[in-house]
Amino acid sequence: MSIIACMYTSILLLNNTVFPITFLRRYFFSLENWLEVVLIGLTLFLLLFPCDADHLSASRHVAAVAIVLAWSEWITMVGRHPRLSTYNIYVTMFYKVTSTFIMFLVWCVIGTSNSSNICTILYVDTHKTHKTDTSTRISSTSKRVDGTV
Repeated sequence: MSIIACMYTSILLLNNTVFPITFLRRYFFSLENWLEVVLIGLTLFLLLFPCDADHLSASRHVAAVAIVLAWSEWITMVGRHPRLSTYNIYVTMFYKVTSTFIMFLVWCVIGTSNSSNICTILYVDTHKTHKTDTSTRISSTSKRVDGTV
């Protein structure tokens, strides 16, 4: 399985090496190319540093992100196939809905983190000494921010 992954990663690496040489400006201003570079980096990380018992959770998270990026790359490639030009509208619609949902999610995270910071500032006991008061506020703010993600 790792031989097949190495083969596909080397093909993507070759494509992302030749394309910037020919179209430098278009390459660097395209989000799809940046996602391909991240996908190549994550795949190389998983292939070169096999997971051990200590870092199994981190390797699974990296693998999950790589799978999602590979899936989005596959959807894009299927949408651009000449024989499937009738489905291109659905791929475009999919990306438009996805970008709208991500913007909504970003606004929700910003609002939740702001309200948690306001509650932290308002409801932390201010009768303590300055050292513990500052550390309490920082730790409770970090706990609330971690809870929103």
